[in-house]
Amino acid sequence: MLGSVRGAAILPALVMAMTPVFARHPIRLLVIALLIGASLSGCGMRIEVVADDPPQSLAAFNDSCQGLITRLVDQQGRLDADSLLASESELDRLIVAIGQLDEPDAGPERIVYRLNAYHLVVIKSVIVNGLPRDLGSALAYGAVFDRTSCRLGGERTTPAAYAARIVADGADPRLRAALSELTVDGPRLRWWQAATLDADLDQAMRELAPPRGLDHAGRLLLLAPTIGRHRDDFPATDQELLLLLDGYLSEPLPAGYQIGYASADLRVRYRL
Repeated sequence: MLGSVRGAAILPALVMAMTPVFARHPIRLLVIALLIGASLSGCGMRIEVVADDPPQSLAAFNDSCQGLITRLVDQQGRLDADSLLASESELDRLIVAIGQLDEPDAGPERIVYRLNAYHLVVIKSVIVNGLPRDLGSALAYGAVFDRTSCRLGGERTTPAAYAARIVADGADPRLRAALSELTVDGPRLRWWQAATLDADLDQAMRELAPPRGLDHAGRLLLLAPTIGRHRDDFPATDQELLLLLDGYLSEPLPAGYQIGYASADLRVRYRL
């Protein structure tokens, strides 16, 4: 079952209730409304599900995860919303398992477990937040990634915090290219497996690395918005970043340009 507190929904109701009282004092009403909004901004969804017969081993979890993701997601990383809702009970079994299973100790098995667990929780977060079509507003993006929590890696955390932990612990910028946010402009969602992890991470970087355009007037090389949103997960200097990206391109990046970022397209990748 899901317990939730929706700060965005509570705030308008409270403001409406207070309006008659403070009708003659609009500034006071505004201040109080802002204070309430600040206090509620940390509220969010807690994913709490129950399910019969969750996978009891990592092998069973991986098999079930592969079956679910490959059925719900096509080769372009697009979600089938209808199948998603029909498969929610199966998804819940895996969410329960994530809260119960111990992570692998280290190595590729640990990385792929974390990647798959993260993506399952992101899918669940999209469901509990009403299957938004677009995450372009700070409220919608924050609801899915920053204010919806689940048990991951032995503790309650959010998708955004868990993703940051995956990249930091792995010390590999390719991991950011592996973490889908389900958006049109970002990495595509896929199932991850230990046997092909290194090759699949390279492929994810090849998809992320190409410039999205050139701004000749501003002499800007427009990189993928994902890189800009998560700049701290990539090499510190622009020169080091360009060197990293250059290694995944069939043609060298043009010289004499500074780094910029293409416009974000935060529509959710649904298969229509």
